Amino acid sequence: MILYIDSAYERRKREGRIRDLSDIVQAHMEGTVQRVRPKLMTMATMLAGLVPLLWATGSGAEVMKRMAAPMVGGLITSALLTLEIIPVVYTYWRHEQLLWERLAELDDAGLGWLRRWTWAHGAGWSILACTAVAPFYLDLPAAARLVAFAVSAALIAPPRGAAYLRHRAPARRLVWPSPETLSYRDSAAEIALVS
Repeated sequence: MILYIDSAYERRKREGRIRDLSDIVQAHMEGTVQRVRPKLMTMATMLAGLVPLLWATGSGAEVMKRMAAPMVGGLITSALLTLEIIPVVYTYWRHEQLLWERLAELDDAGLGWLRRWTWAHGAGWSILACTAVAPFYLDLPAAARLVAFAVSAALIAPPRGAAYLRHRAPARRLVWPSPETLSYRDSAAEIALVS
């Protein structure tokens, strides 16, 4: 799915047809539509082979039912993930990527702030995940875990956690100004560019 989405996105980007979120959505829909039929056909044929095993009564049916049930569940959830969730998450990731590319051209200092806050927020979540998993692998003292949780909370929680969103809104307005915020002269220049 991602390969087809990337292909459609890159082709439209080379043609200069990627300007904002709606253009990204159109490109990703084009790539996603190419994968719907093959994914559904593959899933249908596999389900046609596995579902009868769920009602089998012959010898070895108990073993086959235990293998078929998770496979049927996995097929259904993977179809949902592939067709619904991945394209949406990928679209918003591409939107953020396009924002950062355009911001690099317009306001390098603003992009630097976004990168710093993104790094701090990501570091906080990474520390939290490692601290949560560490007791399974390491015998850490309670004080060390408490310090790690405190550091991760300090990096994730507001005001640091919301700092990215605070800096992102002005950056987004700079890259994609709304018609209400443009002056008459800017609006005329934008209309001339579109036509």
